Amino acid sequence: MDESGLFLKYTAAAAIGTLMGMQRENALGADSGETPAGVRTFALTALWGCLAANTSVLLGSPLCLATAYLILGGFLTANFVRDRTGAGLTTGIALLIAFLTGTLAFYGKFALAGALGVVATLYLSLKVELHTFARNLTREEIFATLKFAVLIVIVLPILPHRAYLPPPLDVLNPFEIGLFIVLMSAVGFVGFILAKLLGPARGLGLMGAVGGLVSSTAVTLGFTQRSRTEPALSRRFAQAIVFSWTVMSLRALIVVSGLNLDVAKRIAIPLGAFALAGAVCGLVLYKRGEAPAGDEKSPVANPFEFGPAFKFGLIFVFILTASRAAQYYFGTAGTYVSSLAAGLMDIDAVSISLTRMAGSAGMDVSTAATAILIAILSNSLLKAGFACSAGSRELRRALLLPAAGMIAFACLAAWVASR
Repeated sequence: MDESGLFLKYTAAAAIGTLMGMQRENALGADSGETPAGVRTFALTALWGCLAANTSVLLGSPLCLATAYLILGGFLTANFVRDRTGAGLTTGIALLIAFLTGTLAFYGKFALAGALGVVATLYLSLKVELHTFARNLTREEIFATLKFAVLIVIVLPILPHRAYLPPPLDVLNPFEIGLFIVLMSAVGFVGFILAKLLGPARGLGLMGAVGGLVSSTAVTLGFTQRSRTEPALSRRFAQAIVFSWTVMSLRALIVVSGLNLDVAKRIAIPLGAFALAGAVCGLVLYKRGEAPAGDEKSPVANPFEFGPAFKFGLIFVFILTASRAAQYYFGTAGTYVSSLAAGLMDIDAVSISLTRMAGSAGMDVSTAATAILIAILSNSLLKAGFACSAGSRELRRALLLPAAGMIAFACLAAWVASR
């Protein structure tokens, strides 16, 4: 192996160790006034792991690497028993991780080594938040977490990934339906965790924005469901839903821009207006929904229940089937009718397909852009209608005006841009 390749591997190992060491030195120094295991110790430990792996390869035997790991474990065990460093078990485990990330760096697993280093540093940095979160969990919330894990790890993988029925029922793919139920449940579950860590005001809003990158429909259905069991947080749920729609429109614009800039230019103003209105409405909901500090720590309800999840899954299947039937029977009648039906089902699919067809297959750029806007607005209307009809009365009051404003502002911007 050339020296430049070795230099890169050792540099990566030292960088990961330094990152973890800076956190430990900052935390231990702040707590005890001393740094028993800081930047130097962690960086040297990661380099030691890289060097041990290098030596094992040169000697053609894994004994060198195993011996180095055992020596490090022996040092940490002796220090822990004697309690001379005050570093604790957490720091000892972190040093073992630093050693192993150095080993991974030598074998060229830079992405994995870096990810492990960052995740380990994150866990070390969130000591107070994680301990507070764990202590505040109830027995019901722990069982909810286990049920969610069962659904992801056991139930979802065994569902068949194929459609068994002819069109228009060919959308009834058990795995994809199960995946949507899991995704919808994940939105509520992650929102529950963020609300526990950050409080309902910030946690739910952040979950809405992040969820919009994956599925604004799942965000809408998930928080609509929760609004019926937690009506006091309906304004926060409305804020999260609005933020998810905002991010969804920006995501669609980015996707289209990567495929066809001409189409993106024609939808930029309407989608920009939609996103701007959403951002303003979300901030207004945040300000109006602020409560006294004590309310921020109010209990957040059970994040996952099988009954509501399957009920909303059945609703999703009905909407999916109806939308596919409309697209199947009216697809030849015109692009706009087809995009209206497709928009009820999947924004990304219709945006990508229409953008790729623009300028070819007899479809001009203007038609493709208009069809994409129709799909996005129909999707937004469906989600708004569902949230207002199936959610709590408080959610309907909080969401109705922002939803109408976002859609109206986008339509007005599209009309102005077309003149």
